[in-house]
Amino acid sequence: MLSGLIIRLIESIDLKALEWEGEFTHFRRMYLEAYQRSERGDAVIWIAELPQVGIIGQLFISLKSDRPELADGVTRAYIYA
Repeated sequence: MLSGLIIRLIESIDLKALEWEGEFTHFRRMYLEAYQRSERGDAVIWIAELPQVGIIGQLFISLKSDRPELADGVTRAYIYA
C-alpha cells in the first residue's frame, strides 16, 4: 500500500540513499553530477518516499544537455532512472 507516499525534489542528503544499500555505488558520481545539474536548473530530480520506509524510487529529468538531440533546454528533455 502506498498510503502516505511523498513525491518531492531531491535534497543533497538523499544522494547516499540512491545507492540502494550499495547496489548502485558505481553510479555515485553520476548521481552527484545530476544533483549539481539540478541545482543549476539544468535538471530536475524527484524522489518517491514512504514514511517509515524511506526512498522507494527516483526520476531524473535532464532539461539541458551537451547532446541537444536528447535535451535542448527548450523543446526536449531526457527522462531516466
